[in-house]
Amino acid sequence: RITMTESRSVLLASEAESFVEALMCFDVRDIGSPRWMTQHEHIEKLNMQAVVSASQNEDEFVKEFLISHRKVSVLVYELMAIELWKSHVFPRLLKTSADRQLDQTFPCYVVV
Repeated sequence: RITMTESRSVLLASEAESFVEALMCFDVRDIGSPRWMTQHEHIEKLNMQAVVSASQNEDEFVKEFLISHRKVSVLVYELMAIELWKSHVFPRLLKTSADRQLDQTFPCYVVV
């Protein structure tokens, strides 16, 4: 039987811990790579679970895993890398796409 709390869970604690353990820093040039995209999806899920846990006054296991596995610095690094990408790479992509048609599109919504 599923309770209301369980039905609002995004991740199980074991999934969250696995995602946190796997967090790593990516170079700015790797933003958008398949591995980076997978990690970004995991970070989004971790964020959603953290919000659900906090809003329901439940165990904040995502926060605890980030602290105990010493991954807060990875999140800060990734945030800084995204800001660098947005300020230096994204404008060049816009200019390139304005100059000529690109065969592939980059999912900019992910980082913008």
